[in-house]
Amino acid sequence: LASIGRDHLDHYGAEIGELSGRRRDLRAAMLAIRDYERQLSRHFLEQMQCVAELELYGIGDPERVAERVPTFAVTLPGWTPQQLSEALGERGFTTWAGHYYALALVERLNRHETGGMLRIGCAHYNTIAEIDAIFAALNEIVAGR
Repeated sequence: LASIGRDHLDHYGAEIGELSGRRRDLRAAMLAIRDYERQLSRHFLEQMQCVAELELYGIGDPERVAERVPTFAVTLPGWTPQQLSEALGERGFTTWAGHYYALALVERLNRHETGGMLRIGCAHYNTIAEIDAIFAALNEIVAGR
């Protein structure tokens, strides 16, 4: 992780301040990861418009990615979250369905009786190409209904 930070020191110098050594390198790495995950989030949110009827729960404006994490809760009419997760799993994607220990939130959103929501997570080890692939799969699933 520290080596990632060393690769990005020039870019994040102002945000790092007077840190030095390993602490400086780790801080730069975390900033680089943060920015990359924001790129992934922005791309994910832009791709949301490509799947008809896919509903996002949470901040959906690509310009507000700094206000959210790269984890997305979605639903698709006519599909339970479990069915959608299984269909994506058959295509090689790992997603989660249900309430993922946020039962109070799922109940408040009136999603408990319908199986919760589908959760798709992105992290620093994911790529834009993987996001494109999951949206291609979602479009394929919708078209094949």
